[in-house]
Amino acid sequence: MAANDKYCRYMESIESSLSSDLKRLHWEVSLHDSHLRRLHFSDGTLELRLDGERIDKGKYSSGSRKFRLTYRDVRSLISTGDPKKGLAGPYGYGDLGYDEIEVLTAGLFEHRILFSSGIELQVRFADFTLYYDDHAS
Repeated sequence: MAANDKYCRYMESIESSLSSDLKRLHWEVSLHDSHLRRLHFSDGTLELRLDGERIDKGKYSSGSRKFRLTYRDVRSLISTGDPKKGLAGPYGYGDLGYDEIEVLTAGLFEHRILFSSGIELQVRFADFTLYYDDHAS
């Protein structure tokens, strides 16, 4: 809990540095337990497609949500994993557990995503777009 409180205070301190889509990603929607279905990197743009639940912070609606996270002007993409760590669960990257956004310098951000498999994605980028489409159950 202490780590989560510290992170929320950090996010409040950098809120003015974030685009509206990065703010929505942190404050409004939840990627928790979603599954990475596609990772595509080309010409400095990374697109992640995820399948998840219709969960807004503090509110659950029945149905599914398809996410598209687009990172532009990508400076770095790192995927790390430890074959001796991870939780039981679905194959591939597994369930998305946690994600964090950090401001590295003015106009440069990092998004870290940790999956149940123990795989972590780290993306450094300058621009971000969040899109999602909801489907009733």
